[in-house]
Order: sequence, then C-alpha cells, then structure tokens
Amino acid sequence: MDTFAEQLVVKPMTPQDQLKKTGLILVTVVLCLGLTYLSLTFMPLILLVVCAVAYGAYFLITGMNVEYEYSVTNGELDVDKIIAKRKRKHMLTVKISDFETFGLESEAKFDNTVTTFLVGDGDEEHYYAADFQHESLGRVRLVFSPNERVLEAIRSSLKRGLR
Repeated sequence: MDTFAEQLVVKPMTPQDQLKKTGLILVTVVLCLGLTYLSLTFMPLILLVVCAVAYGAYFLITGMNVEYEYSVTNGELDVDKIIAKRKRKHMLTVKISDFETFGLESEAKFDNTVTTFLVGDGDEEHYYAADFQHESLGRVRLVFSPNERVLEAIRSSLKRGLR
C-alpha cells in the first residue's frame, strides 16, 4: 500500500529576524529620503535608484519568510525549505527505516551527531528528533515538528524496535 503525507510548517520570526527587518526598513527609508532630496539635481536617475533600493529591500524582507515542507512517501522523508514562496531548496531525503533513534526530543537521549537540521514551528514541546547516517552529510540529527498524519506515516515505516 502506498503512503503519502505532507505538511507545511512556517518558521516563526525570532527577535533577531524582527530586528533585521526593522533595521532594513529604517535604512531603506533613510536612503530613499536622502536620494529623493538629491533628486532635485538628477531627477530621472535618482528616481530609478530609489525604486531599485525599495525593490531590493522588499526582496530581502520577504526573503526572511521561511517555510519547511515534510513529505513522507512510501517510507522516505523529504525535507524542503521554501523561501518567500518563490524559491524551494531541497534539504535532505532519508529512508525512515534508516533512523537509528526516533522520539520526542525532550524525552529521549540521543547520541552526539555532526550535522543538525532544526526545521520546526517554534513549539519545542512537539519537536521530534531522529538520528541517522546520511550518505553525503554523515551523522545527522533531524529535529522537526510533524503533525499527526505525518507522524503516523513515519511510524508505519520505522523499524520494529523504534515503533
């Protein structure tokens, strides 16, 4: 029987992200006002530069909006990062049967790993963690926050000792 489950998780804004956005907006406003003041002399060229600066700021600010997509298909877990709903970056693909450990991150003790992927929704009580050996990344710990449907699809593909 084929199994398929997917979930989109929006990355919450951290105080650092909010500070970056606020700083970028302030710099853009000051730069645009300064360039507009200069436009008395070089009107067409400065207005073009003001538009380019405003668009660049918009592009950078919206680029901070990040979502993660978990897809479980026939025993494989794919994790993708979606940036500003305009760019998708594939993070990793792993067979669920390769998981060495799996469970709530707060309850389970895991071995030290080399690479950690944190792809959660900010609610640390519901973070699950899985340790596994990846062919190109080495030892990996994936920390994520699946919903019930994705969690059931993962559990059905786990090794018997981890269920």
